[in-house]
Amino acid sequence: MIGYEYHTTTIKNIINKIDRKKLLRPSNLPSFDWPPTLIENLFNSILKGYPIGTFLFSELEHKIKDVQFYVFPKEYHGNNKYESIPCDISKQRSYAVIDGFQRLAALYIGFFGTYSDDQGTKTLYFTPQPSNLPNKRPNL
Repeated sequence: MIGYEYHTTTIKNIINKIDRKKLLRPSNLPSFDWPPTLIENLFNSILKGYPIGTFLFSELEHKIKDVQFYVFPKEYHGNNKYESIPCDISKQRSYAVIDGFQRLAALYIGFFGTYSDDQGTKTLYFTPQPSNLPNKRPNL
């Protein structure tokens, strides 16, 4: 019988799992390909306290051999797509992203990485201004 569990967590906890390579992208999901405006809109939604949807993960078994798993991108530079770096799932308990990879990758790049446009002339930075934050701050 297939079971499932529902957990509430914070963006901070999920981002930390990505950074520790405990949350991975399976090869059957497309690689990251969001324009800067979508990343900006995602961060604006979070700062305004809007919901950003749910994420679906699956715990990985070490014996999976048909699918390759990749770490999340940290740097994204327009036409120079990032290199998909494989991750060995046999060394630690890991989870695959089933739904929400684009949003999670955008958050990870926004917090820990860099994103520049196709020409390399514009770089996206995330620098919240206290005057723009809502009175009720979301739990990051």
